[in-house]
Amino acid sequence: MLTPFSNRTEYFEQNESEIVVSIFRTLVLILLVVTPRFAPVVQAVSPDAYVLIIFAAVYNLLTTITFLRQIDLPFRRHAMVITDMCLVTLWISVSPGEKRDLFPLYQLVTIIAAIWFKVLGAVVVASFASFSYILIYVTSSLDPLAAFQQSLTLHIPFLYLVALLSGYLAEAQEWERSRRIETQLLVSDYEREMSMSRDIQKLMLPGRLPKLPGVDLSAMTRVARVVGGGDYYDLARFDDHQFGLCIADVAGKSIRAQIRLPLLKYAFRAVAPIYREPVVVVRRLNEMVYEDLQPEMFIAICYALVDVDNNTARLCIAGHSPPLRFPAGENPYELLPTGGLPLGVDVSPRYEEVSVRFTPGDALLFYTDGVNHARNSDGEEFSEDRLAAIFTQNRQAAASRLSETLLKSVDEFEHGVRGDDLTILVLKREGR
Repeated sequence: MLTPFSNRTEYFEQNESEIVVSIFRTLVLILLVVTPRFAPVVQAVSPDAYVLIIFAAVYNLLTTITFLRQIDLPFRRHAMVITDMCLVTLWISVSPGEKRDLFPLYQLVTIIAAIWFKVLGAVVVASFASFSYILIYVTSSLDPLAAFQQSLTLHIPFLYLVALLSGYLAEAQEWERSRRIETQLLVSDYEREMSMSRDIQKLMLPGRLPKLPGVDLSAMTRVARVVGGGDYYDLARFDDHQFGLCIADVAGKSIRAQIRLPLLKYAFRAVAPIYREPVVVVRRLNEMVYEDLQPEMFIAICYALVDVDNNTARLCIAGHSPPLRFPAGENPYELLPTGGLPLGVDVSPRYEEVSVRFTPGDALLFYTDGVNHARNSDGEEFSEDRLAAIFTQNRQAAASRLSETLLKSVDEFEHGVRGDDLTILVLKREGR
């Protein structure tokens, strides 16, 4: 069967040993013809030997052609080893002089069998070679018993040693090759996952948050791994004074976690403009994604309905890290209470609403658990208190600068070891 041309490189890589064997066989044939003529006593080559040489040359040519033409015959290598074995046996039997001088030819066939069939194949060939050699050597000797003993003590043990050693080396090389191929496949799969992850990330996060009257808004996301960011945020603008803000974290850091995010994104964009109310929006989101998250995944989410005219922010927090509220002036920060199960845990969980004042000068800080649960080399957590302290020190800065500062602070705290994805979303009321 001719292999497809698109697999030409792969075909030659897998079968290159066959062309090496053919080349080596050609050199052996040349030596068998030339060597007797340069011996101290010129030996005549019998007609039977010439017939074998011609047959071997034709056979060698045919094997080379099948390789170059990529003709994949069944049991080709088995047939080649058997043919080589028969040719060596016949050559030893028709050659004049000491038979033991040609015994190394069996070693060559044994090495070839080891390359193709590993230890078992080499031992089988060595066994047949030993039997054939003993039969030829004993029948051609004047003292069969002495010839048999000499065969056992000189050549055959070394032949088995060659079989075991070459077979072991061939198996070790095959194992190394398999490991290299497996590594290449893993790298290839990882590269595909990276490409898919980047595409999903671009699809998921809004390119630029809209400019909203009366508020300064900024969001930043950092993916812990090259593959599989599980954080998400989005904004739904209802009118000039009211909008919905969503931040979420899918359990797990893998492509399997990341591909759940589009479910949430498009469910949120469909549900939020219709219902607006925080508890209703989160409940409807759970109903829409519950079946797709079962049984091993869930989504922690926080949804806020911000009304600039009424100076309020109403939130529903479902298993998510609690947002921080920073009132205007020197008042201490407030850690908003959490309640409710993440999406995907229960088919009809109970959710509660938290309502806070959001007047000019106030600020809200949303973040995923990759921020407050970030750890340094001593195992210490970053914590909400540390997060609030850094925010308070820089609260006069714009929202974009604040989010950058907070993200940099977490990176420095972790010393570059990214334990989890993290998202920081800063919302400030403008004016006094």
